[in-house]
Amino acid sequence: MQNDFMPGGSLPVEEGDLIINEINEIAKLFKINKALIVLTQLWHPKNHSSFASNHRGKNACDEDMSEDGAIGPTLLPDHCV
Repeated sequence: MQNDFMPGGSLPVEEGDLIINEINEIAKLFKINKALIVLTQLWHPKNHSSFASNHRGKNACDEDMSEDGAIGPTLLPDHCV
């Protein structure tokens, strides 16, 4: 769960906030049982090539594919910077 993927974030997942309580409850169970909890975080530098803002005249959701196919098929809004 990252703020940018919550409703109102820069790259929102519809109703993504509806899973917060359940995730917190599961985390409590893991903590009580001394189970391993692994957290991940998506992060991009401000100049990431998948961001439409880094391509002159392009907007989020415009089609664009890097030559190596690593970025695309669409450009994204700036997120998780």
